[in-house]
Amino acid sequence: MKLGILSTLFNRPYLTKLFLDRLAHLKNKFDVIPVVVGSENEFEEDCEKRGIIYTDHVNKPLGSKWNHGMRVFRELDITHVMVLGSDDFISDDFVEF
Repeated sequence: MKLGILSTLFNRPYLTKLFLDRLAHLKNKFDVIPVVVGSENEFEEDCEKRGIIYTDHVNKPLGSKWNHGMRVFRELDITHVMVLGSDDFISDDFVEF
């Protein structure tokens, strides 16, 4: 099984950096592939520093932004996708489950 984690980002820089730190931890511990979709390249550098795939898409409509992120997974060897809001912090136990 290869797990991808998808999230969208917009504003909230302090919370977003905490969220990206958590995604980086999950990426390193469980070999998951996180993809985040931002707007206006707002968090591109923060993602690159953490080894998180970043892609950019307009923020409205939000559904289009999520769909853009799902298209990224089509190019990767992913069997499962977990969708997280940028304020959803999950435990290691949850990923193991």
